Amino acid sequence: MDKRSSVKIGRRRWGFRMNGMPANRQNARLPRLPGVRLPIRISRVLRLDKTVSGVSWVRGIIAAMRSSRPRGRAAAPPRIQPGRSFMVLLAAMLAASALTACNGRSERCARTDLAPESPPKKQISVLLQSKQGDYWKTVLMGAEAAAKEFGVELTVMASESDGGASAETATPAAASAPPGKKADAIVLAAGGDQALARIAERASGTGVPVIAVESEAESVKPRSFIGSNNYEAGRQAGKKLLELIGGSGRVAILSFGPGANNAEQRERGVMDELSGHPGVELAAKESCGAGLQPCGEAARKVLAQTEGLAGIVALNAEASLSAAAELLRLGSDGKVKLVAEGSAQEELDLLQDGVIHATIIQNPFAMGYLGVKYAVDAADGRKVPERFDTGTKVIDRESMFWSDNQKLLFPFVK
Repeated sequence: MDKRSSVKIGRRRWGFRMNGMPANRQNARLPRLPGVRLPIRISRVLRLDKTVSGVSWVRGIIAAMRSSRPRGRAAAPPRIQPGRSFMVLLAAMLAASALTACNGRSERCARTDLAPESPPKKQISVLLQSKQGDYWKTVLMGAEAAAKEFGVELTVMASESDGGASAETATPAAASAPPGKKADAIVLAAGGDQALARIAERASGTGVPVIAVESEAESVKPRSFIGSNNYEAGRQAGKKLLELIGGSGRVAILSFGPGANNAEQRERGVMDELSGHPGVELAAKESCGAGLQPCGEAARKVLAQTEGLAGIVALNAEASLSAAAELLRLGSDGKVKLVAEGSAQEELDLLQDGVIHATIIQNPFAMGYLGVKYAVDAADGRKVPERFDTGTKVIDRESMFWSDNQKLLFPFVK
């Protein structure tokens, strides 16, 4: 037996069955909701906070119906058909019941229309010899560009000075990711820094893939090496110096980082290129540590002790800038030909001014970019090439403005 109930609206009481059909419209077709004419106050009720109970919703709608009458006139029964008034109440009660179901479980209800959570980002640790200098900054820019493209999180560890990271301040790269996370792969650009090489070696022993860029560490067997052929860069520098001095004369080599693999390969390339020319005499060879001050001292020593010097080959940016500064101080006026290495802005300015006559440039942006790309591939179990040569190029005062060379000198400018 159906239970009957009623509600009073205005001066009339309307009855309906509890099974959801109005008592006087049980067999009739229910009217469409858009035909119901509701006062504005009802829409305000429907915008109440979701914590309002269903009873309050119904009471609010009834109160809005009762107060909906023209101002200045006596109250009159609202012109609402029985079926339509019931539909208004039914819609309100259904909305209230839906909100009540979410009450106390707001987080669950709020998340029903959200997309599934994306998997956590891969953690790539980048170990740099330094963050200082245009060269290392460009390497880092390439790594950051790849991290953004491939959707990985980058953790960078490097010394804030040109001296590299020390063994005391360095921590294992597998633990250098954000707290609670482990590096999925490592990009190692240690240069001659043995502390960073030891970190990568320990991490590699735990199964973390290591991608070496810029220079190879003897103690680490990387999945891939990305960088320049330093021996070929040395031969290019020696060949350009021979061209500038006319194939004969006294020359000097200003190297860097005693024991550094890159320095040894470049120096060997220069020597092999010069050895086939009997008219060339190697008058001096000096090596300086990291930084401009020790390289400046080495450059002064070479120029002070060597008379009639025709040319100098400097094998990194610090050595090149130091040799150029000393030539400016002595007023060489271009008599001593200087072949540099690097693409720092100061070097390019000196190249344009004629103090530096040529420079060997690499592609540090590609090293950083490909280092992260291959690290992501290795972490996903994909095969990566064992070696990738990013190339070197000789730039002089004339060719530095060619469009292809401008892309190498300024890779971050679109």
